[in-house]
Amino acid sequence: NTGKELLKAKSCTELSLLLEEDITPTILVPLIQGMLHYAVENEELSSSSESGSLAAGDALSRAIIPVMNAIDSDKSMQIMTNMKFEKGGSKPVEDGAERVFADVAAMIDGLKVDCDDIGGYENLGLGVCSENPADTGSGTKTTLPDGTKSTSTSLADGLYTTTTYVQNRLVSSCLFFIRVL
Repeated sequence: NTGKELLKAKSCTELSLLLEEDITPTILVPLIQGMLHYAVENEELSSSSESGSLAAGDALSRAIIPVMNAIDSDKSMQIMTNMKFEKGGSKPVEDGAERVFADVAAMIDGLKVDCDDIGGYENLGLGVCSENPADTGSGTKTTLPDGTKSTSTSLADGLYTTTTYVQNRLVSSCLFFIRVL
């Protein structure tokens, strides 16, 4: 059944399952990627920095902390503390990006997110997958001529498509809304 059909049929239980198993994990991918990117970028900044990346990292972490908190409140609070933007406060990402990556890695299964979709920074040895992660992604994976890898995942039976691009394990994402209900 598609999400649209489930809505029309008022199948709340099945729609809730679709949201939990397919839609939410896919929406979390670019939020996690962005937060991890800013953890790496911001750990080099001083407490007096006025870089906009501090606010971006804080905003992205705040968007996913409630979901992570349901899995592991201690690790999610540690992430929030590291990503928190306080002008003149403590040093950004005080425990280091490695700690943020490790905390996310510890919760990745509970988030129902494919760690390969998150990517990482090979040159820094940072990622959320184990050394030999199983390829559990359900999306269409492609390698572009410039070496960029992309994974396209259809959500809610084609109502939305998200495409994640990974180049040299540096991650950026675009969420494309193909069709609405």
